[in-house]
Amino acid sequence: MNQLNIYYDIDHITIDLKYFFIIILDTMKTVKYFNFSPFIDNNISAIISKKNQNLTEKSRVDGIKYFGKKFKLDHQNIAIPVQTHSSNCKIIDNYGIFQNTDGIITKNKNITLSLSIADCCPVFVFDKKLKTRGLIHSGWKGTVDKICINAIDKFLELKSSLIDLKIYVGPSIQFCCFEVDNDVGDLFYENCKIRKRNKKFHVNLQKQIMIDLMSIGLKEHQINASEICTFENNDCESYRREKENSGRMLALFGEFTI
Repeated sequence: MNQLNIYYDIDHITIDLKYFFIIILDTMKTVKYFNFSPFIDNNISAIISKKNQNLTEKSRVDGIKYFGKKFKLDHQNIAIPVQTHSSNCKIIDNYGIFQNTDGIITKNKNITLSLSIADCCPVFVFDKKLKTRGLIHSGWKGTVDKICINAIDKFLELKSSLIDLKIYVGPSIQFCCFEVDNDVGDLFYENCKIRKRNKKFHVNLQKQIMIDLMSIGLKEHQINASEICTFENNDCESYRREKENSGRMLALFGEFTI
């Protein structure tokens, strides 16, 4: 069978057809994302990018800016933490890059918060009354060092009441797949881990976070968590699954239209 070759000269086709091809080509580059906004508030946008080669090829800062363009966000209005698996949280009132920070909190409605994740928990915190927002990166180190409690303390500094907070724990590596050695397993609560036959542990990041949050007065109905496992779901980036070939999913949290 002879191969049929079709060539298009985009400068010599009708204008309607030209725009059709431009749209198709642009759609092929579109970054898809998870939308968790309904779990938090209908007037706020809380999203996380799905696995995407265009993002993987960029630096984390450039990737966040690229993802933000999809929603017509000016990169000068995006706050970007340089994450170090710490328990450090900062209250911010302007855009920019924030060193050695794994949690950023703001009352400024013009600032969009961002994170990079690949198995660790992204934690969205929202004060429905004051409109204060926080975005927290909680890996196993941050979790056992109680970064989420540190973040809530920052909300209280900004005059939030616990009763007004809504929290969503996004996709992360789940209990089924998060195997750790004894030195890490020993840091988790007894009801957040199970010892396997190989004498290693499986640990539950989300459950430990929820227990910590409820220990300071938050109620169970104020906290929701995704059931998506980043290790099992191929729409997600997973460092555990892909090691050094893993990219990062990007979280955005702010008052923008999706």
